[in-house]
Amino acid sequence: MTGVILFGLGNPGPKYKLSRHNFGFMVLDAFAVSGWSKRKNYYYQRRDNYFLAKPRLFMNNSGPALASLLAYLRIKKKDIAENILVILDDYQIPFGQARLRSGGGDGGHNGLRSVIETLATENFWRLRLGIGPLPAGINPADFVLQNFSELEQKNLSKILEKITDWLNRLRDYSIKEAASRWTNILL
Repeated sequence: MTGVILFGLGNPGPKYKLSRHNFGFMVLDAFAVSGWSKRKNYYYQRRDNYFLAKPRLFMNNSGPALASLLAYLRIKKKDIAENILVILDDYQIPFGQARLRSGGGDGGHNGLRSVIETLATENFWRLRLGIGPLPAGINPADFVLQNFSELEQKNLSKILEKITDWLNRLRDYSIKEAASRWTNILL
C-alpha cells in the first residue's frame, strides 16, 4: 500500500457524534469524499493516496481496530512509523490549535494508550487536536465526553476546513516532511 493511513479516534454512535472526544472522527468525516464502507472493527474509505479509517469500537479499545486494518492492508511493523497518522483530541492543547509529532507516550489519552499497547510501539505519527483548556474542577473523562460548547461549535467548521486543507498538503509531502514544516498548527 502506498500513501497515508489516517486513523481518527472517537466513539461510535449518535450519542457521541458532537463530543470533544470525537474530534478525530469529525476530521475524517470532513475529509471524506464518499460513504464509509464497513469491516468488522472499523469503517473505511480510500481517497486519493489516503486510506481513512474510524474504529467501530469504543475509544478505549481503538488499538485492535487499527491492528485489524494494518493486517488487512498488509502493513508491516517496520512501516508503521512512516505511514500512519492517528488523529485525536487533546485537552492539554488549547482549542483552535493542533500539534503534529511522532512517538511519545499516550499523555493520559486512553484511545492512544490502546493503540500503543496493541501495536507494541509508540513510533507512529499523531495529530493532536486541541479541545482545551480543561476547566477547573471538571473530571477530564467527563469533559471529553461533553459536546463542544456553542462558541466552539461556531468555530468548528472553520477549524475542520483548515485541518482538511492541511491534510490535503500531505499529497505533496511525507508526514515527516510535513512535520518539519508544520509542527504546531494554528487553526
